[in-house]
Amino acid sequence: MESAIAWYQYAADLTSGSDAGLLRKVSDLKMKRTEAEIAAHEEFLSKHGAGDEVYAKRMEELEAARKKRTDLLIEDARKRVERNPTDLQLRSS
Repeated sequence: MESAIAWYQYAADLTSGSDAGLLRKVSDLKMKRTEAEIAAHEEFLSKHGAGDEVYAKRMEELEAARKKRTDLLIEDARKRVERNPTDLQLRSS
């Protein structure tokens, strides 16, 4: 997935960010990567108890991944508003 993100980002950079479809694809892939990371942490935690020595570390990593997901959503929303400042649907969300 990392190479796909890099290639889409490269293509978006070639268009100087003017291709909204490429930018959306980069954003979607980053979100999918983060969702997969969250799912992996949640699966691990569901199979291991709080007494497991790596449980606390994985819980911290899960919280960091959830924060990253939130940050990606906020960043994406801000960028869409910057690209489309008159789109009222984006502003009211």
